[in-house]
Amino acid sequence: MQPFQVLNLLILILLTTLVEAHLEAYYGKPQCPVICGDVQITYPFGFGRNCSANEWYTLNCNSSPPYPSSFTNKPYLSAFNNAEVLYMDVSTITINMSMISADCENPVQDINHVLITSHGKSPFRFSGSRNRLVFKGCGSASIMENGSIVTGCSTTCGKDTVSDINNCFGFGCCQTTIPHGLSSFTFNLTGLERQNQDGACGCAFLVDTNYAGSFSSKSFTEDHFVPISLSWNETFHENSTRCNETCGNVSIPSPFGIKRDCSDGNWFNVDCKSLTPYLSAFDNMEVLSVSLEKNTITVNVPMISDCKNPIQTNSLFLTGSPFGISGSDNMFVVEGCGSAAIMVENGTIVGGCSTTCSNDTNSESYRNGCFGKGCCQTTIPYDLESFTLNLTGLERDDGNGSCGSAFLVDKISFNQGRFSRQVVPITLSWTYNTSTSYFRPEVSTECISCEQDGGICFPDRYTTSGMSCHFRGSSNKSLGVILGASLTLGLLILMVISYALYNIIKNISAKRRKQRYFKRNGGLLLKQQQTIDNSLVDKTILFTSNELEKATDHFNDNRILGRGGQGTVYKGMLANGRIVAIKKSKVVDESQLEQFINEVVILSQVNHRNVVKLLGCCLETEVPLLVSEFISNGTLYDFLQDETNEFPISLNMRLQIATEVAGALSYLHSATSIPIYHRDIKTTNILLDEKYRAKVSDFGTSRFVSIDQTHLTTLVKGTFGYLDPEYFQSSQFTEKSDVYSFGVVLLELMTREKPISLTRFGENRSLATYFMVSMEEGRVMSIFDAIVVKEGSRNELLAIANLAMRCLNLNGKNRPTMKEVAIELEGVRLSHVPTTI
Repeated sequence: MQPFQVLNLLILILLTTLVEAHLEAYYGKPQCPVICGDVQITYPFGFGRNCSANEWYTLNCNSSPPYPSSFTNKPYLSAFNNAEVLYMDVSTITINMSMISADCENPVQDINHVLITSHGKSPFRFSGSRNRLVFKGCGSASIMENGSIVTGCSTTCGKDTVSDINNCFGFGCCQTTIPHGLSSFTFNLTGLERQNQDGACGCAFLVDTNYAGSFSSKSFTEDHFVPISLSWNETFHENSTRCNETCGNVSIPSPFGIKRDCSDGNWFNVDCKSLTPYLSAFDNMEVLSVSLEKNTITVNVPMISDCKNPIQTNSLFLTGSPFGISGSDNMFVVEGCGSAAIMVENGTIVGGCSTTCSNDTNSESYRNGCFGKGCCQTTIPYDLESFTLNLTGLERDDGNGSCGSAFLVDKISFNQGRFSRQVVPITLSWTYNTSTSYFRPEVSTECISCEQDGGICFPDRYTTSGMSCHFRGSSNKSLGVILGASLTLGLLILMVISYALYNIIKNISAKRRKQRYFKRNGGLLLKQQQTIDNSLVDKTILFTSNELEKATDHFNDNRILGRGGQGTVYKGMLANGRIVAIKKSKVVDESQLEQFINEVVILSQVNHRNVVKLLGCCLETEVPLLVSEFISNGTLYDFLQDETNEFPISLNMRLQIATEVAGALSYLHSATSIPIYHRDIKTTNILLDEKYRAKVSDFGTSRFVSIDQTHLTTLVKGTFGYLDPEYFQSSQFTEKSDVYSFGVVLLELMTREKPISLTRFGENRSLATYFMVSMEEGRVMSIFDAIVVKEGSRNELLAIANLAMRCLNLNGKNRPTMKEVAIELEGVRLSHVPTTI
């Protein structure tokens, strides 16, 4: 079995498991009860281990399983010592727990054990939106987490102070909210005093807000049980972070949330992009503000109508969501001359207004007095979800010729002029409170239908309507579940097969593309060369494109070492940790393929300490790649032209570099089995390693020459300033042409002048010509670098100058061979005694 087949099989198994879990989240497990007493049970909670997700969600009911026989029974959560369950929805469960309290006898109490039982780390947290911290007594109480105070409140007391949970606003009793996501904390009571009237000691505890008012202070102190709401999340883990409640300058309170785990369902998800919040359920509308006091959210929506389109359906479709357009916060505005109306789905007009216009009417006066002259406004129905604008009677404004418009807009924003002609702010309201999950009143018809069919209707955030209907053993509903699961699995299998076919086609296409590149980049020519010379087989390593892309971070510009006439050189690191230089050729030119393969073949056979070592090549990419050893100190040209002068170049170092380059060229000309002419000797093709040893590189224009040949007749190639004049005129390249180019390199070393300088005039722009003129005039010492003149004797410098003069002889026959040059330079270097300080 191929790897991709194994991967697709694993994906199929995983998706199947997820689908089964998702179906259970919707409908619960088959043949499991969904009610106990007057409490509706939602999955993952269930009676017995077989009906719940795990031990944390296992419930007990007083009647015998599988179904409760009476609504007088009560459910109990076994994970917390069979605490009585009072209420549950899809995200919270309210249970009667032992009173979590601290008093003046024990001012600091650790309660970390509350949400940790024998089952280990629980998925439950104290609900921040449902619970309150209540303190009864005289003094102050606070909650600490990890040693830091996260919330608290304080009270004042008089002689007749009596703590009253129903009037808990600071006089003998106070209350405050708690943070979201608390699993453990410590109570800290300070400044406590016994109350004068009854001598009772103050106490602090957590309690569900919706139950606090129905319990007297007496029941709290005597029964020692209190309703507390726990939020649960199966994906909650130990390293999860607190929910961020702001995005830019906009506060994002619950039930809205910036992360999925922080919101009360998909309708309330908020995306925070560039410090701007967007309501993702409605095509990412920008959120301007959220008000928990009024249960409203203000968003920016596109302006949806003008008189060019008399009948328009609104672009804000809220049906099925918990939102409606707030009738108290918005108004309908018409700007222009004429009338416009709001219609609902059945064509009934539910609002509208009309304007009058005169010649002096202008749009600038609209918003300052929108009461009928060129502009009118009116209220809209409450909880409007869908509507159509009818602008049949609206005409162009006679004042300035602009087209009239009609739109819904937030009242405050309209009066303050805080909107544009593209978007307008609209305030939406939603039905939500802490005792029930959100639902639209209009959806109650679905619940009526559900209950008539024998089901139980309760809130469900995972459905578009916000409600879910459960049936007790209905065969029709089971059949629907099975059919839905089968269709889902069928689609998943089809997706997996399509994905597998896509991968197969993609791999075949990639393989063929690499084969095509290999042929185009000279792979067949390289194999032909290897067939002719078997010694090349083991000397040329073929790298894969994936290896080199990974080595260069996908040829990142930050890895570029330099650019040349033949291509770009990148620094890379192979999988074994070796640092290499990777040369990426320019756009493929079939006429240059032989030249590229020639470089590979030449470097594969060269083994000299002063010649860059070729490690291999890659031919399966769009352009061919060469991999060679990395030389750390850059080019000789950069070394010589460094204007900082931080590293003075001694005469001895220059002689060493010149001797090493001459030795490498001598080796190429006479020591290899077949002579090699470099054809592009220059300082930018000479690299320096960490010990400043010279390395000759870039053999892209090099050529083999049979032993009986004296020259090559080719198209003239080379670099201006280094090019042999004799070769330029005759197109015949000989080994003496490399000698001429070396002569220019030797002059660069001695003078630190550029081969072509714009600061000199006429023929003297060429360093070679400038040098020969200086020799004829007897002032050659004046063009040598000051360090060279200071460190070398006159005889040594004249010997070097005469050698350079011979290398630059216009008649190639009168030039020395590179072997003679190397021997003569070695003699000068050995005779030179370096200056010591």
